[in-house]
Amino acid sequence: MSTILITFDGSPETVDEDARDLRGHLDQDDELRGRVGGRLLPAQPGTQGTMAEAVEIAQALGPVAAPLISAWVTARLRRGPASITVRRADGAQVTVSGKNAAETAELIEQAERLLTEE
Repeated sequence: MSTILITFDGSPETVDEDARDLRGHLDQDDELRGRVGGRLLPAQPGTQGTMAEAVEIAQALGPVAAPLISAWVTARLRRGPASITVRRADGAQVTVSGKNAAETAELIEQAERLLTEE
């Protein structure tokens, strides 16, 4: 099964927060609930629990997830600068990186197209 991987740049804490937040956002959709995966890093010495590093969804779910991911990215950029990469199994990818949603509108649209193409 081909997957779409969504990764985040930033401190380990920011990456963990973004990955868990996006996964929770996608899990609220009836079609995606229980079908969204996460990649976790092993617990580090002196820490409690694991840290999330990425979100995974089946490529076939891309068209369902695309508008939800776009909305989440737009909302995330309202909180401050962010860098989010959407990567398909075939290697095609788009990185949305910027300080606000207006600055990255075209990249968000490109990421949405990448999610909906087969």
